[in-house]
Amino acid sequence: MSNMIDDKELLMVIKEMFLGYNERKKTSSLYNYDRNLPKLLIKLYYELDESNRSLDELTDNFIHHYINSECVLENTHEPFEKDGLKAMYEYIHSEEINQNFSIFTLLDLHSKLYSAAPYPDAGGHFRNDNVYLPTTGINLADWRDIWRLIKETDYDVQDIMALSQRVKNDISLIFEYIEKCVALKCKLIKIHPFWDGNGRTVRGFINRLFLNVGLPSIYVSENEDQQYRDAMQKAIGEESDLHSIIQFYYYKICDSIFELDIYPKINSDKFNLPEQVINLTKKYTESLQNEELSPALNRQICDDLTAELTSLGIHNERYCTTQIDETVFPHDFILVYYKTKDNSRLLIDPMFSMLERNGKIEAEKVGPVLKNALENLKNNGVASISNIQLHAYIDLFNEYEKQQETSIVLAKKRAITKITHS
Repeated sequence: MSNMIDDKELLMVIKEMFLGYNERKKTSSLYNYDRNLPKLLIKLYYELDESNRSLDELTDNFIHHYINSECVLENTHEPFEKDGLKAMYEYIHSEEINQNFSIFTLLDLHSKLYSAAPYPDAGGHFRNDNVYLPTTGINLADWRDIWRLIKETDYDVQDIMALSQRVKNDISLIFEYIEKCVALKCKLIKIHPFWDGNGRTVRGFINRLFLNVGLPSIYVSENEDQQYRDAMQKAIGEESDLHSIIQFYYYKICDSIFELDIYPKINSDKFNLPEQVINLTKKYTESLQNEELSPALNRQICDDLTAELTSLGIHNERYCTTQIDETVFPHDFILVYYKTKDNSRLLIDPMFSMLERNGKIEAEKVGPVLKNALENLKNNGVASISNIQLHAYIDLFNEYEKQQETSIVLAKKRAITKITHS
């Protein structure tokens, strides 16, 4: 497929498919009905160039999303438990973990999990007595067999590690890889090597194996808790039926791809902005680094930008802050209209960083709604702006809003109405 369409078009196809996937999930019409859909989405995702599957971004998004979900799943809410889980996942996503990676890396993960506990020495040791899973009827390994059983599973780990190298050259092997990882996970949960923290440690270990082949880490959300436990009961109970938990993992991999990678791309300014506008405006932004701020320079930049945008057939409108408030620094900016589901528009202002640097606005005081957009204005001179964000941006220039006469306030409202509905 990647030979037929370029990577940008493929990303758009994947985005639309994942949006449909997410809609079906929200309406409870997904799980157990489309058994081949997760495989199709995973295969498409792998068709993307590796630069469009950035594990660094997935890592940051995963740690942010995962910690609370895992603590809810395991009913662990003490600060040291969250801190330990974070430390474990930072280690999982580091290069350090690759040194002498084997089944015994479980001990390192367990040690990290307890690193912030009042008694950190409790981590990193296999149990020395028998434990039970209440109400399940599942027979866990006798504690005296743990070392032998764990050593035996290292053959599985080495087989999976060898397969990971082949997956990189043959994507068709990815599903065999995933299923071997899930089967290993079930073996380890059945062995239950630790007194506590088995689920978190084993899931972390499997997530590291996923990362080895470019798959995102997965996590189980609160509303999926029962489905996950039912699938695990079938897998490690008398039935030894792995089908449900494998299918569950396929869906969870798709969930992570969507929630940690595709969704941020859909909602990030960089993804939504037409590339030609970004490149055009960034050229001006970079050229102004050593220039002195002046209304004349601002007007000249907007003249040039408006002319270039118009020549490209891009509809744009130019506005000045003095239309809103005559007392503030006279400053032109441009809005470009393009079709989006939330009626956003592009705000173009290559001189924004100069305005902030010269104290004409106080961008550091903005709330989270506008923060990301202003960062893009600083770096690129262009950002995707919603109506709410546009109002907040205009208010940056209106420091004296509350002190204005009624006529000025009404003039401002008329100007904003014109900008919003143009």
